[in-house]
This record gives sequence, C-alpha cells and structure tokens, in this order.
Amino acid sequence: MNSDQSDTHCSNQMGQIYLRGMEEILGGPEMRMVLDLSRVMPLSDSTYSSDSETLFTLEQTSQIQNTIEQIYGPLSGRGIALRSGRASFHYELHEFGAQMGLTEISYRLQPTQIRLKAGLEMIARITNENTYQCIQVEEDHAAYRWIVENCPWCRNRHEDSPICHQTVGLLQEFLYWASSGKNYHVKEIECIAQGAQACVFLINKQPFE
Repeated sequence: MNSDQSDTHCSNQMGQIYLRGMEEILGGPEMRMVLDLSRVMPLSDSTYSSDSETLFTLEQTSQIQNTIEQIYGPLSGRGIALRSGRASFHYELHEFGAQMGLTEISYRLQPTQIRLKAGLEMIARITNENTYQCIQVEEDHAAYRWIVENCPWCRNRHEDSPICHQTVGLLQEFLYWASSGKNYHVKEIECIAQGAQACVFLINKQPFE
C-alpha cells in the first residue's frame, strides 16, 4: 500500500485477520452485536471471503475496540483485546506465513534471538504492505522497540493510559510461538491516545524465568 496518509484503508486480508481474532474470543453472536453497535459493517460469509469488496479502515478498528470496551467495561474490554491479538497472530501466520518466510525450515533452525528479530521485522513489513500503520523495529542490548505511527486501535481516542492491547497480544503470541513456548514481557510505553507521536511497545529480549 502507498504512504498517502489521507487514505487509512487496510487490505481485506488484514481486516479479516483482525475480525477473525475478535470473533474467536467473542463468539459469532457477540461479534455481530459489536459490529452492529459499532455501525461499521455487517458480519456475513462475504466478510471473510478473499474476493470480498469490504474495505477496512483504521477508524473502524478503533471504533470496534471502543465499542467492546463500552459493552464489557474497560478492564474486560482490554482483556478481550489482548486475547484477540494473540488469536490474530495465528490467522496472520496462516495467511502470510509463507510470504514472510516464517514457515520455512531455515527460519525455524536459527538461534532464538535471530528468529525473534527477523520475525518482528517480517511482521512489520507485511503489516506495512497491507495497512497504513508505518511500523519500525528498533533495538538496543536489552530490548526491541515496535514503533507504530498510524495505530489502528487508538485512532481518534484520548485516554489516560496506553490502550493498544491488541498489538501487545499479537506480539506476545508471536514471541511465544517463535521461541517454542517462552513468554516475553511486552509493554506499551507510549500511546497516541495519550498524545504521543507514535505507539511504542517495549519487548524484553530475555524471557520470563
């Protein structure tokens, strides 16, 4: 996708990944209720069709998450977002894993830290190609930083604390998968909803003991 910041659409494939992750946690009836109250789109068989003409925007994803928090409360809503993000990773792996190289034997045979860094960069690249998030990956000796300029989860929102739990969940699940079952600390340390220029996620390089 191009870098025209006036257009905030993401690809149908990526939109499906987000919705499928949410539906896995909420269930079909609850997901339909959320989409109805969000007034963004109906949930139908065509929504998940590869040739669907449905377009997804950053505003829609933000509105859906906001609606979930209104229905279930902020704490439960953000828990749902975290779990949805973890579920979304597996749909993204199924849809883009071969394209990213994550399913190649050569990738799986690399040392853990190389797998983690390469995987983060691959996911950032495929997300940038399919959305307008503009993700960069930086690192120092202790941590990676996942930096998102156009975050879909907090667009047009104003909050006192970071709210992009969907991204935290997706990163946690990737790290767990790529490390063959180890848990890594992922924390959003800057959020656009709080007035930051970008959403920044800190990922410790060492897993929990």
